[in-house]
Parts: sequence; C-alpha cells; structure tokens
Amino acid sequence: WGDRVYATWGYSQIYLSCYDARTGSNLWTYCTTNNGGGTFMQDGLAVADGTVFGVTKNVAGPISGAVFAVDAYSGAFKWLYYGTNINCTPPIVKDGIVYFGAVGDPYRAVYANSGQLIWRTSNSVGSTHFGGAALDNGTLYCPSVVALTASNGLQKWQSSYLGYADSTPCVSSDKVYMVSETRLINCFSAQTGSDYWNLQGYRPGMNPSPGPAIANGRLFIAGYATNDPGMTNYLYCFNANTNGAPLWQYPISSAHGSPVVYSNTVYIASDKFYAFNATSGTLLWSYDSPYNDSWSDPF
Repeated sequence: WGDRVYATWGYSQIYLSCYDARTGSNLWTYCTTNNGGGTFMQDGLAVADGTVFGVTKNVAGPISGAVFAVDAYSGAFKWLYYGTNINCTPPIVKDGIVYFGAVGDPYRAVYANSGQLIWRTSNSVGSTHFGGAALDNGTLYCPSVVALTASNGLQKWQSSYLGYADSTPCVSSDKVYMVSETRLINCFSAQTGSDYWNLQGYRPGMNPSPGPAIANGRLFIAGYATNDPGMTNYLYCFNANTNGAPLWQYPISSAHGSPVVYSNTVYIASDKFYAFNATSGTLLWSYDSPYNDSWSDPF
C-alpha cells in the first residue's frame, strides 16, 4: 500500500508488521492479542483509507474470532469486533464498509472507521474456515454459494450445490467460479446461482483449498487428478468459455495460496515461487523459497 508492505506472522502470538517497500526495514509491529483478539494467524489482510484490517481465530479458550483495525501509518490500534464463531474469514473493504463471515455464523458488515455493525444475516452463511467472499456490482458471493445484497445483507439466491468449499470465489463475465472439496471448479450463474458446469476428476491440492484466478477467458487453479495415486499437484489452466476444457498443466509442489495473473504471466507460491506464461504454460522462472511452504497469494 503506497510504499509500505504489510504481513502477519507467528502462531501462539500473532503479529502484524509494516515494512518499508524500498528498504525492507520494519516500521512498526502490532500484536493481535494486545486488545483481546484471537491468537491464530488467518489468511487475508485488507488496506483502505489509512487502515489495515485483519482477522484472527482463537487457539483455545473463550475468545472467539476477531476482526481488528489498526492505523496503516503508525500501527496504533483502532477497533476490534469479536464474538463470531471460531474464526473470521478474510475481510473485504469497499466504500467505507468491511464485510466478513465466520464458520457457521451470520455474515456481517461493519463501518470501516468504527467497527460498528451495519447489518448481519439472519442465519449462518458459509461453510468455510478460510475463504472470503467476492464482491462484484453490489453483490457478495460467499463460498457456500450464496449471493447477498451488499447494502443490506439480504439473500439474492442460494445454489443447490451443498458441497464443502473453503476458498474465495472469483467472478467474471456474469459467472461465479468456486473451488470445492470434491469438484475442482464449479461455475455458476452470477444472476441466479444455477449450475453452468463443473469439473469432475480433479481435486484441490491442499487444505485450505487455493482459490481460482481468471484472466482472458482462462481459469488457473492448483490441484491434482483423482486417478493419480501419487496426488501430484499441478497448476492447471482451463478454458472458462468452453465448460472447462483443459489447455495446459505444469507440475508444482503443494500450494495453499491462489494463483495471480498479471500481464499474461501467472504467479503461484509454495516452497518455490513460480512464474508461467499464461497462454502456453511455459515456465518462465522459479525461485527457491528459504521457507518450507507458503500460504500466501502473490501480489
């Protein structure tokens, strides 16, 4: 964000650190347990209007998952919203509103400047520990394949698909794409939730499942073929416009994070950081990470 980079780290105590993007020097560090937040690092940070928003879960004890907000410049604590079940999903921030859910809990919207509740759904929305919602044209698309009106939380539709999903959907050309436990890609109508098509014979490579990325009519996702006894992970590319016809695949090590596409290059992180030509699948370069594995998405 600007000339700053934000990252979470730790386990029994979780820290949010801010670094100078040019020099890598640490500018400030905030501990999420300082003000009653949870103690387990959760995927996803959001930065907007001078504030960093993050989410946590509890490891043990009565403290439930929390959404917290700190000043992006100083790291000073702003507000905490907790009381949700177990853990919160990655936040989305748009026009001064923060949207988030939790496992078996209502979805919520709060004001970004205060954490004050705006609305909550009347029942639980989402079957996920890790995946956030996608926001497109005033509609929230949740991993449980429920569409909500962003302004008031009212349900627009719910898909008949009842499988478990723990990744963030993506939306493109009036279609919603979602990864689930049993089907690598599910494609739904963004308007009605009807099932357009799905890919059988593949499964996501890790838990939590990496989400899909889409660019120029191509879907990119990490997973493996169900008939492969070695469960070799691949970065797959499918045609999003022809019911998921396979275009190319490349073997990779395990991948928790989702791929990112920029300027016809696909990036994905695991114990290596890979870059591929998005059209041909040619490996452009790879970088050996000093760590065993990465749970983050490139950006």
